[in-house]
Amino acid sequence: TPEGEPEVRRAEPVNPDDLIRAQAVLAATAASPTATPALNRYEVRPLRKTFVRVVIDGKSSGAVERWVAPGEALSFRGQRIAVEVSDPEAVEIRKNGRTAQRGDVDVRLE
Repeated sequence: TPEGEPEVRRAEPVNPDDLIRAQAVLAATAASPTATPALNRYEVRPLRKTFVRVVIDGKSSGAVERWVAPGEALSFRGQRIAVEVSDPEAVEIRKNGRTAQRGDVDVRLE
């Protein structure tokens, strides 16, 4: 194409066999027992001494409930995490090595 003009592409026609193959792949992926969501790595870093309660994936079996001091990092693995603290400004939560953003569906800070 001449410089400055958009490239024009044309779509290929879809055959019924292509749709059948795509549906078979989707069904196999959904039925696969190994198709589990990836676990996230979480780290709760206290900026000052505070009381922390952490629940992983909604299960109380992996919960941590105690006072933590600066320099003491708590590490967890799971899909979702709920963190209750006495002072929300006193902790930094990291997800997969990056600071968890406000509104992240996997991190609940209370």
